[in-house]
Amino acid sequence: MMLIPSAYQQLPSTRGCFNGRLLFGGTVSQMASALAQMTRAKALSEAHYHVGSLVLNSTGGRERLGTIEKSGQDTLNFLHQPTPITSHLGVIFQYSSNQFRAATTAVVDVELRNTAANSYTGSVIDVGIRFSEIELEPSPRDLRTATTGAELISAPTNSQPEAPRPLFIPNANRGDLLNVVFTVNQVKLHAVHIYDLFVPEETP
Repeated sequence: MMLIPSAYQQLPSTRGCFNGRLLFGGTVSQMASALAQMTRAKALSEAHYHVGSLVLNSTGGRERLGTIEKSGQDTLNFLHQPTPITSHLGVIFQYSSNQFRAATTAVVDVELRNTAANSYTGSVIDVGIRFSEIELEPSPRDLRTATTGAELISAPTNSQPEAPRPLFIPNANRGDLLNVVFTVNQVKLHAVHIYDLFVPEETP
């Protein structure tokens, strides 16, 4: 088992390496530690999306989410390309909702698809998760934030969306361009952030 450092790792000095002598364990270990931190911590991928909104004429900005401004269901697609070593994706999103007392239920579903055939209709590789009114907050005026967390779960087996957790990338899809699909009902998205999750231990 190899521990992956999350903080910057300094390389050995050039004088200690270019001196006509063989390099031994300490120097090589220092190089390996720096390379591990670079590839498995610092260089992990992330994607950030702003979800724009129409603003009424003669209005400088939005004051609140209207009672019927966001009703019904929308599907939004957010592309993300993780590194080849990434196994889990964390998601953070900002939203507003004014429909918690309506006849329908405020819901946000998140699933993961590949983009082998089409960026938006690829095969589902993680059925994903559901944010219900248990995890969400009613807030027509201020933005609220929800997250999947960062627990490194085992490969999921659910056939229906389950409680919030990170999305899992199967071995065959690691490093590929992926589609994080949001299906929202009675909820308006304002921003979506997708991150490769840091794995602190690796088996060589």
